[in-house]
Amino acid sequence: MIDEFNETHPPIYVKSVNMRSYQTLSQKIMGAVLGGEPPQIAQVYESWTEELHYAGSLVPIEKFVNSKDGLSQQESP
Repeated sequence: MIDEFNETHPPIYVKSVNMRSYQTLSQKIMGAVLGGEPPQIAQVYESWTEELHYAGSLVPIEKFVNSKDGLSQQESP
C-alpha cells in the first residue's frame, strides 16, 4: 500500500518504520515529541493519546480533511 501511494503521489514520500513492539513504538514517539521532532503521522493507542495531548502534539485530522486541499465532498464520509 505504501509503495502504491509513493508511486502515485509524488513528491510525497511515506517511509514505513517497524518498531517490532508497541512499547518500543511508544518510547520512540514520546522521545521524538520531547525532542521537538515528532513524526508527521503515527499509530497510537488510547493510553498514549492523553500524554500526546498534554504535550501539545496532536493535530485533529479534520484540519487536513476539511482544508481547501483536503477531501472532496464525494471523498468525505
